[in-house]
Amino acid sequence: GPGGPGGPGTPPVAGGPGTVAPAPGNAPPPVPRVLACAGSDGNTTAFNGYPVTDRNGRTLGVVHSATLGPNAGIQAVAIRTVNRGCATLRGGGLQLSGYSIRGAFDAAQTGLASQ
Repeated sequence: GPGGPGGPGTPPVAGGPGTVAPAPGNAPPPVPRVLACAGSDGNTTAFNGYPVTDRNGRTLGVVHSATLGPNAGIQAVAIRTVNRGCATLRGGGLQLSGYSIRGAFDAAQTGLASQ
C-alpha cells in the first residue's frame, strides 16, 4: 500500500554573516604566555599564536601581534621567529588561511629561512 506522509524536515541553521565554521576537530592554536615580540602598533590580538608561513608553506614563526587595515585586511604581523628572534612582516599579501597566516613571499628571500 501507499506509505504515510513524511515528517517535518529539520530546518537549516544559519550562521552569522561572514562566518565560516572551522572543520570539526580544528581549534585555534594556543596563545603564547609571553608575547615578547608584540609590536606597539598592533591593533588586534585575534591572531596571537597563529603560525605564519610563506607561500611555500614554510613556517616562519608565531604571531605576537597584528595590525589590521581599514578593510580588515592584515597589514602587518609581529612574530617570534622559529630561530627565537623577533620580526615584523608588512604587506607581502598576508592572508588568513584557516588557523594560520600565509604570506605571498618566499621566506628565503626575506632571510627568515634558508634556501
